Amino acid sequence: MFSAGSSSHCRSTSRLRSSPVSWPSAWPPGDSSPRMCSTAVVVRTALPIEADQVAVPLAESHFDDPGMVAFFPRPDVRPRALRLVFGLTVRDAIHYGHVYVAVMDGRVIGSAVWLPPGTFPPTGPRKLAALPGLARLFATAPSRFGTFTRFGMAAAARADKSAWFLAGLGVAPAHQGGGVGTRLLRRMLDEADFRREPCLLNTQNHANIRYYGRHGFDIVDGPWRADSGPATWTLRRVPSPQHRPT
Repeated sequence: MFSAGSSSHCRSTSRLRSSPVSWPSAWPPGDSSPRMCSTAVVVRTALPIEADQVAVPLAESHFDDPGMVAFFPRPDVRPRALRLVFGLTVRDAIHYGHVYVAVMDGRVIGSAVWLPPGTFPPTGPRKLAALPGLARLFATAPSRFGTFTRFGMAAAARADKSAWFLAGLGVAPAHQGGGVGTRLLRRMLDEADFRREPCLLNTQNHANIRYYGRHGFDIVDGPWRADSGPATWTLRRVPSPQHRPT
């Protein structure tokens, strides 16, 4: 498994984060800042060749996330572990065409990673493709690898295959609080409304519950734990009746 869903959104006072091939959680509470997004920020679909760049703001924004701190408590190990986790997450999802980036001055400052209905959890060839990255993660954090993978299995068992799955959402710390996370999130939520399809995410950051609630998500499970892993909440969003296909 890679990222079981972790999302960290924009916050002006501290860093937030999002989730691993199990998708840990979705994290972005903090778009309450009165600052507006710069007009220079462009939100678009990510290209496969940009996978490494897409993973950077996800890893940076999740450094202090409660879930990632629980998975990887050593601060000297966590940066590399997060780069591996989110690298796996992005490379697994990007070919489905629903990984979005916020770009400013040619640099990716925010990312949202979505998996279409029926594609989470990964199976078959996708799981095999993740093995080299998982081996590197084991080598990086061997004592925490079991906790992380058990979380992934628990998240997979709770998957809703009818829903779009938010595997990761994060904005680089220097650009949080300006609404970039909301722009990234709305890109897929508007499409899901048009398709009349639900959305799902996991978060280990209780503060994110309120943030996602403003976008129509409700708790459907949690807090739940996988063995000694962090408390996790599963949130689901039904299509908004205000967005109907014509």
